[in-house]
Amino acid sequence: MKISDKYLLINILKTVAFVLVTITLIFSFFKFLEEIPEVGTYKYNYMTAFEYVILQIPATFDSLNSLSTMIGVIIALGAMNSNKELQIYQISSISIRGLIIKIVKISLFISFFLFILSQATYPFSSEIASNLKTYSLGKSINKIDDSFWLKREKKFIYIKKYDLDGIKNEIQIFEIDKNSLKSYLFDKNASIKNDEIKLNDPIKSTFNNSNELLKINLKNEIAEQNIITLNEEQISLLRVNENEMSMREIFLAIIFSIENQTNFDIYLLELIKRIMLPFTTIGMVLIGVPFILNFSRETSVGNRIFIGIIIGLSTHLISRLAYAVFIQYETLKFLGPIIPTFLLYLLGFWLIKNKLIEK
Repeated sequence: MKISDKYLLINILKTVAFVLVTITLIFSFFKFLEEIPEVGTYKYNYMTAFEYVILQIPATFDSLNSLSTMIGVIIALGAMNSNKELQIYQISSISIRGLIIKIVKISLFISFFLFILSQATYPFSSEIASNLKTYSLGKSINKIDDSFWLKREKKFIYIKKYDLDGIKNEIQIFEIDKNSLKSYLFDKNASIKNDEIKLNDPIKSTFNNSNELLKINLKNEIAEQNIITLNEEQISLLRVNENEMSMREIFLAIIFSIENQTNFDIYLLELIKRIMLPFTTIGMVLIGVPFILNFSRETSVGNRIFIGIIIGLSTHLISRLAYAVFIQYETLKFLGPIIPTFLLYLLGFWLIKNKLIEK
């Protein structure tokens, strides 16, 4: 690597790191203020709230990667341009096009590095933080409040409550054969142990091909007791918000949904959104760079920093807004993370083209 390229890389890295740490600490401070109203509930004290916020820092870090990278790149370039350091590239016969390519390569490297780092850390730290807060507030960690469906061959299983700490699991099982209801089983006190659901007080109704009730069987008349096997890791994902999952967990959730013929759109949408993050960052950088690479004008470092922050916040908010709009439409929701990024690239290339024409 050339000395000039190395110098550019180090300057951008240092500035991005400073911006990322600063913004993350500011957001974490406000997050701590949000936790104060819950302090005093059961065992949740100020120290626990502080630990919870610290554990949430990787998640905050992840959500701010694109914005921080964009602002960091703009500030670094603005400072170097104001100090006439970027003119070294002009003297070295490097065109603006060549300089922009170098900046994009560095930004892409930083984006993917931060993306991999955050994906490897924040889902696990967020889970620890969530468990810590849940326990400190006196709630059950192993409980899923929302109901969910499973499918096992011809049986559709509805689990209204899911609690590993007790037997208060309400289970309903519909056995379908050739589009007709063959049997219906209900148990409001089923227990879950060793990845199996055990029936304790089951009531089973059997129907004929005309959907007429044939008989009702009580507990002693039902042969099967352990009727459902579970994948505990996949089930546990049901109590985790999709934006707190690791990439591996998102893939597991999609596979689990496919196996049980349930909707997996939220997981697929989250997967696409994460894959697009590094590319969104590059789009934001492409928009900001033409405003900074202006060798002919004297602009203070403060003004360039202000420009960088405004451009960064504007593109970040517009991308989020466009994403929120597109996901409201069924036919466009999977394009929600893609279209805003595509528009950023179009605008960025248009600005760069005009910049090259000026030169």
